[in-house]
Amino acid sequence: MDYAASQERLLREFGRLGFMQAFKAREFHKWEYQVDTLHNGSVVKVAFPGTKSRLDPPRYDYRVDMIKQDLCVTLSHANIIVDIYSKCQRRESLIPDLQTFLRNVIQEDPVNPYQDTRLLPDYTPWSPPEASLLDDMERIHKAQGKPFNRMGNRWDLAMEELIALVKWVALQEDINYPMPKWEGRRMPLARYVEAIHCAANGADIALVIERALAHQRPRRWRGVDYGIIDQVNPGSDIR
Repeated sequence: MDYAASQERLLREFGRLGFMQAFKAREFHKWEYQVDTLHNGSVVKVAFPGTKSRLDPPRYDYRVDMIKQDLCVTLSHANIIVDIYSKCQRRESLIPDLQTFLRNVIQEDPVNPYQDTRLLPDYTPWSPPEASLLDDMERIHKAQGKPFNRMGNRWDLAMEELIALVKWVALQEDINYPMPKWEGRRMPLARYVEAIHCAANGADIALVIERALAHQRPRRWRGVDYGIIDQVNPGSDIR
């Protein structure tokens, strides 16, 4: 998925447009940069600098937006968790494929995202995640004093959209919390793995969202297979 090249591309654009100068001037989301145009017509872009940016040490916060059907929506880790969980909960046959899919898209080396999957190449989006699920997400976020963008789950994402969003949302973790010292993209990947586990075992997805919002490094759950995370950086100690 060329994370290293994409990171270099973003940082070069940040430097060209004056990311930190805009942040110091409190000009949040002053710039937009289109990062992907998908075959179905959807466009993914990043808006920066984000409000969580920092000067020393530098932290490059940005927002990931998708333009689809003439609507622009912002998507976060939580929206991706909900989408993956919803897909698995409604169609259990997708669970093995989505586990394999995550293994493919998280790697640096170019791998076909659909490699070794059976159903995903021909996946047709269904209806959006259920309203009751989104109600729960709003409640959890509100309890932690954080906003939940319900519009980010307006659709059941097409696989091409999910691929792009996983990449650009996860890349922010690589930039600001680089491996091997920190978790990088392994952090969001762990939550996506846990979302699949919840759907497969009837566990409460709210627990995964709470972990995604936590200001700490959550410990691994017993009974969850995190093997694909270890493949990103073998031998690393994730707690």
